[in-house]
Amino acid sequence: MSAIPEDPIDRGELDERLALVRQLAAAQRAIVQRPATIATLRRRLRSTPLGPEAGPRRYPKGLRRTYRDGPPPVPPPARGAIALSGRHLRYAIVAVLARAGGGPLDLEEIHRRLHLDGYYVHGHSPVKYLADAAGYEHRVGRLRRVARGRYTLGTIAPRRRRRALSEFPIRVAAGR
Repeated sequence: MSAIPEDPIDRGELDERLALVRQLAAAQRAIVQRPATIATLRRRLRSTPLGPEAGPRRYPKGLRRTYRDGPPPVPPPARGAIALSGRHLRYAIVAVLARAGGGPLDLEEIHRRLHLDGYYVHGHSPVKYLADAAGYEHRVGRLRRVARGRYTLGTIAPRRRRRALSEFPIRVAAGR
């Protein structure tokens, strides 16, 4: 068997077939490249600002955004701030509420005051840890939950109040 066909094909027919093969190859390349082009267009569309407030994500995924008309964001912890977790975090929450006169405070405000006092919540999701600690204190009766994410001091022994205030003094001036 030889590679040369026995029927000779005239040059014009060969050129037509080559042109057809080139057209099919170009069409196939376009079909293959189309999903990549669509993906590129989707990426561009996602990164295109849709309004004055739109833009690249400024917060890591999973963290809560503060709204323009909402409370100011929680400031970063002060330099040299002490990490809190577990029992120490619960005592610090009681101390913050005691310093606030026991009045109702939102979790955001408790978090803000902890940072301004020179402490920070240790962990990869501090808001969740703060809410869990406040929930525990609510279950044992030292805090009362007045609304979602809002707590006041509950029934607390004077000794525990003094201990919380003495163990967690204000370490940083509020004005910095």
